[in-house]
Amino acid sequence: MNFLNFYQNIPSYINPEIIQVGILSIRWYSLGYILAFLTVLMLVYWRISKKEFDLEKLPKNKIEEIVLDVFLVSIASLMIGARLGYFIFYDWQTIFSSPWGIFIPGKEGFFGFSFHGGLIGISIGVLTYTQIKKLSFKAISNLFIPVIPLGLFWGRLGNFFNGELWGKKTTQPWGMYSESNNPFLNHPSQLYEALGEGLLIFIILWKIRNKKWAQNNFLSLFLILYGSIRFLIEFFRVSPPEHVILEILTIGQVLCLGMIMGGIYLFKFQSSNYFKLIKSKSNDK
Repeated sequence: MNFLNFYQNIPSYINPEIIQVGILSIRWYSLGYILAFLTVLMLVYWRISKKEFDLEKLPKNKIEEIVLDVFLVSIASLMIGARLGYFIFYDWQTIFSSPWGIFIPGKEGFFGFSFHGGLIGISIGVLTYTQIKKLSFKAISNLFIPVIPLGLFWGRLGNFFNGELWGKKTTQPWGMYSESNNPFLNHPSQLYEALGEGLLIFIILWKIRNKKWAQNNFLSLFLILYGSIRFLIEFFRVSPPEHVILEILTIGQVLCLGMIMGGIYLFKFQSSNYFKLIKSKSNDK
C-alpha cells in the first residue's frame, strides 16, 4: 500500500470510540473537546504568568480566580448556546413539535450543536459575568480570544475522528474515503476547518497578541477572520437541502456574513475610539 492510498483510507482505520466499558464509552470526539478546553485554560494561565494582560482593568490579586470563573461560565454558556443555536438556526420545527428533545439525549447522545449559537452563548454569558463583577469585558476578551482558535483546532479534529461533517465529493488526491465502502473521495472539510478556523487564526492572533492596536480589536478580528474562513470552507461542506437558502448560500454562510459585518463595524467603532484617545493624549502633552 502506497502513502497516497493509506492517506485516503485513514477514516476506515479510525474507531470513533477510544474505549467502552459496559454502556459507557469514551469517544475521540469527547477527547477533542477536553483537549480544547484544557488548551485554552493552560495558555491563558501561561499568559498570566508572563503578565500578558491589562493590570489596570483586571485586579492582579484575583486574576486566577477570575479566569477560572470565566472559564466555567464559558463552558456552560457555550454548551447551552450551541445546543439552542442548532435548533434555532437549523431545526426550529423541533422547538414546537418536541421541545424536550433539546435537553434530553437520544440513543447516540446529544446530536446537534451550532458554533454560531455557542459564540452567542459565550458572549452573553461572559458579558453578564463581567457586568455583575464590574470587570472589563474587553480586558477579558484580550486575554482569552488569542488562544481560543487553538481550542477550535482540537474540536474540529474531534469532528474528523467522529466521522462527521464530511465535505462534498472530489477528484483531488487530498480527498478521503469517508467510509470503507465509499467509492468516492470526499473533501476532508473538518481538517480544512481545523487548519483554517483553528491553527491559522491562532497563529495570526498569537503573533499580534501584545500589540496595543490589536488588544483593542481582538473580538472584531476574530469575527472577521473566522467568518471569512468558515464562509469559504462552507462551499466544500455537505449541507442538507433545507439548510441552503435560495440554492446559493447555506445557513452557516449567512451567519458567517453576519459575523463579518459585525466584526467590521466593531473594528471601525473601536479603532476610531482608540485613535481619538491617542490624539487626545498627544494634545495633552
